[in-house]
Amino acid sequence: MSDVEVYVGYRPMPGRVRALMRFVVPTLLWLMCAAGAAIGWSNARTWGTGEWGSEAVTVEGLLRYEPYACIETSEGPVFVVEAGKTGVRESLRQHAGRNIAATGTVLSRDGHRMLELLPGDPGIEVLGATPDAQASMDGGPATLVGEIVDYKCFLGAMKPGRGLAHKSCAALCIRSGIPPVLVTLDGAHVVLAGPSGEAWHMSAVPYVGRRVELTGDVRVTGDLRVLRVGSVRVVR
Repeated sequence: MSDVEVYVGYRPMPGRVRALMRFVVPTLLWLMCAAGAAIGWSNARTWGTGEWGSEAVTVEGLLRYEPYACIETSEGPVFVVEAGKTGVRESLRQHAGRNIAATGTVLSRDGHRMLELLPGDPGIEVLGATPDAQASMDGGPATLVGEIVDYKCFLGAMKPGRGLAHKSCAALCIRSGIPPVLVTLDGAHVVLAGPSGEAWHMSAVPYVGRRVELTGDVRVTGDLRVLRVGSVRVVR
């Protein structure tokens, strides 16, 4: 007859089994904690450096409205959105092409910025002089690979603001008017528009959170790159 110790639940635990459990259980718990910490650290690194300021600031410059509301400043473009998961109100269009001062809170990441207008406050003041707009240049045809994100969450409204875990939120934001942006494999931010330069919200929604290959024509205005999308291919 075998002398192997077998543990039956309603009987006292054999000594050797008890000793083994004292070693195995703490070891497994330690390994689980270490794995969780490693995963958390890895995810935190991918969140990036997005920040959302808590104090209201005023941004001045030329307002562009196509394909998305954006203030052209000496320090680069600043996109403009409303509070919550929405783009800007249609009434802002009347100020397109004019020099304005807009007040709100700033989201920023790696030098890219977005202004969320204050809730319940128009936050817009039309200034006297209208500056000359920067010329838009033809950047030629391009094929770019990256992930489509909703720019507000990516710049700092959410952490993480990208990936499949954020897919539902990103789809809702883009559908509601937040600019869709392609973050390329080398970290470039490319705003996405339709073939004629129109807003590309609804067309972008099925592809958010996925790695895609986009082909189209690039337009460059100062530091702003816009891809007029002609075709989309899901890479993974």
